[in-house]
Amino acid sequence: MGIGGNIGAGKTTVANELKRLFLEYKIPVKIISADKIAWQLYQNQNSSVFKQIVKKFGEEILTKNKTIDRKKLAKVVFTNQAKLKTLNQIIQKPLLKRLKKTLSESVAQVTILDAALLFDWGKQIPLTHRILVTAPQKQKITRMTKKHFQPADVKLRLKRQMSEAEMKKNADFVIANNRTISELKNKVKRVFQKLLNSTK
Repeated sequence: MGIGGNIGAGKTTVANELKRLFLEYKIPVKIISADKIAWQLYQNQNSSVFKQIVKKFGEEILTKNKTIDRKKLAKVVFTNQAKLKTLNQIIQKPLLKRLKKTLSESVAQVTILDAALLFDWGKQIPLTHRILVTAPQKQKITRMTKKHFQPADVKLRLKRQMSEAEMKKNADFVIANNRTISELKNKVKRVFQKLLNSTK
């Protein structure tokens, strides 16, 4: 199954709560982070992904150690729609290939893919269920500023991401993360019960 949504919606929180619930039932579960795998591709200096990114965006996005500086790269692409599209074109194919391989190699009974771009990819990755996590923009910004993001940067990123209305069209479940953490856990539990029935 996959979990998607905008920055600050709470995808990882939902993924971790689902994992906890599956483990309570002694069901082996694994979370795969698309973000972490993408970052591995960015950081491999011998990879074509790394070389293409440096070629397109210049050495000014590199650190002193000649690795890609995530914040510098984000500043370049999120202020320019065309550059963001270029980055996505470079990373998408190798990332999807790596994700499919990682998913196929998982020996857990349940594998959860945590991916911000889950709904952008359509059905390119075979998944049993697609879960969308939503939240009001104000809450997304508040959550991300607690992670040391600037509010203006969060707004810009949200502007560049697919709208929740568009994502809902391909979601099997929608979890609104718009209140307290305890209420979110209750919502996750209701979805979990439905998922549990489908995994039996």
